[in-house]
Amino acid sequence: MADHQTIGQTAASPHFVGTGPFRVQDWAPGDHLTVVANRAYWQPGRPYLEQVELHVVPDRGAAVVMLESGAVDWLSGVPGQDAQRLQADPAYQVLPAGSGATFYYLGMDVQAPPLANKRVRQAFGYALNRQRLVDIALFGYGRPASIPWPQRSLAYDATLDQTYAYDPARARELLDSAGWDPNTVVPLSVPTSVAVSQQMAESSRRI
Repeated sequence: MADHQTIGQTAASPHFVGTGPFRVQDWAPGDHLTVVANRAYWQPGRPYLEQVELHVVPDRGAAVVMLESGAVDWLSGVPGQDAQRLQADPAYQVLPAGSGATFYYLGMDVQAPPLANKRVRQAFGYALNRQRLVDIALFGYGRPASIPWPQRSLAYDATLDQTYAYDPARARELLDSAGWDPNTVVPLSVPTSVAVSQQMAESSRRI
């Protein structure tokens, strides 16, 4: 918790008033942050650590190398493939955050003629094998969902979250009722900067 009169100073300086267990010792935006134990912390015996150094490593592959070489002790945002490999090694412990803060979705342009019919869009929802995408692109670190809100959110609704279970037969039924032409080609736009999105797109080309 920071003092509202000084919190604005953090944009230019690490010196601000707070009540946390650590004090800022060194801060280089975009590179690293070093904090040391706050001896005036209100809870006796805390914090347990004398000092913590946080490093910003944009390259995830390089970050994993640092972890395995012992250059860092803890790493967040580990790619699923590496997390799966490290989990099999007793020297490492993988702790899934489970916050649901990151999600991937299929958005449709309702003004595009092939997708203007609601039944067609519903068919895509039933034809999409979400569990397969989780297994392939996320290496099992995730869960299929029909809504964007995570289970921890107050907006989460378990009933709505099961709206589109994988059901190819239902998808074909909806497409037939909509008069869908099986030769129709729907362009798929995928952000090239996100490897997971590309993997999901490759796995969904023929749903």
